[in-house]
Amino acid sequence: MAENTRNQASLREMEERLSSKMESRFVELAASMQQTIHGMFQQRQQDSPTTSNPPRGERSSPYSCSTRLARLDFPRFNGEGIKQWLIQCETFFSVDNTPDEFKVRLTVFHFEGKALQWHSAYIKSVGLENLPSWNEYQILLLDRFGDVCEDPMVDLMKLRQTGSIIEYHEEFDSIISRVDLSDEHQLSCFLGGLKQEVQMIVRMFHPNYVRRAYSLANMYESSFSNTQAKPFVKNQKSSFVPKPPLLPNPPRSANPLTINPSTKPQTPKHLTPAYMTERRSKGLCYFCDEPFTPKHGLTHKRF
Repeated sequence: MAENTRNQASLREMEERLSSKMESRFVELAASMQQTIHGMFQQRQQDSPTTSNPPRGERSSPYSCSTRLARLDFPRFNGEGIKQWLIQCETFFSVDNTPDEFKVRLTVFHFEGKALQWHSAYIKSVGLENLPSWNEYQILLLDRFGDVCEDPMVDLMKLRQTGSIIEYHEEFDSIISRVDLSDEHQLSCFLGGLKQEVQMIVRMFHPNYVRRAYSLANMYESSFSNTQAKPFVKNQKSSFVPKPPLLPNPPRSANPLTINPSTKPQTPKHLTPAYMTERRSKGLCYFCDEPFTPKHGLTHKRF
């Protein structure tokens, strides 16, 4: 029992010595690392006292697509939608800070279909070492895959709202992205293509931008569609039930001047003079075959 107690005491003493040694060692390492980092920071300031980051185009190491953004999918191109694809490429280059000498190679790596076939034929004619700059390469792509008679201003002037305001705004965005117009001119073109009743309502609020005009037109269209009356159903049964009269209808008195229902008047289409002369000579009525009397004439007064 006493031996076990001594062993436990010795183990605790050894643990205390080890922990104290490790703690002192960690303090020494932390002080050494802090001194090293401080020295590196001072050396960097001495090497570049004016700027901490090298300017764009003057990198100390070549670009190797090692940034986090470069791991994302680059927009691919198969020969269709050249305008939208170029916008995506410019956005990627601006965020990733891609050097100009790597832009063409990076885009060609993501070519497919017709675009890859065209680039292969182009490389055979100029050589892989004679790749043009990115600006020159964009012109070549537009000459090959762009529309020959493309004139977005003509499409913008012809654009008119025929469906919903959402469909009209999508068509407007697809065209306005290909032209360079000020905000005022864009607003004027957008309002000019709206339906007449929508345009007048939107102009009453004097919008300053296209997004404000679109919001007003969308609200007007939504409110108008919600307040429309329901269509009338012809076969809908009416719930109205006529009530019986409070007093019985009085009996109809016999009128001697009413037309005899058994008498069928024969009204000729045209009362010609010859027909009237013939009827008078026979003493007959113009409208029936009964003899004409002054009292009998009252029966045809309504005719």
